[in-house]
Amino acid sequence: MNPHNPYSLIAKKRETLSFPAKYLLSQNLLSGDVPDLGCSFGKDVEVLKEKNICITGCDEYHAPAYPQKKFNTIICLYMLIVLLHEEQAIALTETSQLVKLKGKGYIAVRRDLRFDEGFRTHKLYNKKT
Repeated sequence: MNPHNPYSLIAKKRETLSFPAKYLLSQNLLSGDVPDLGCSFGKDVEVLKEKNICITGCDEYHAPAYPQKKFNTIICLYMLIVLLHEEQAIALTETSQLVKLKGKGYIAVRRDLRFDEGFRTHKLYNKKT
């Protein structure tokens, strides 16, 4: 991580499961061993473990163990927003190298769409293959 990145340490503590993690869980999309890349303080990891998902948190600052194998499913939720553009490209490349052939990677990017001040709208895009 670039030490000159002013956003690299703005992890947000949450009390509940994130919206993307709730969606992935409700759609039964989390299979096998699942690394949560950029897990921050690990609330999604904690809650998903309670739901019997085999998940491991990976975060440069909060859970620094880097995965050493390939996975069927990878999640990377709200992590890219804290990276500079150059770091985003590196993170996406490294993430793609951890996914098995025919595996799935789920990446959520927070993009606030302001219609009314204080409200955020989530958009789900599902590309069928």
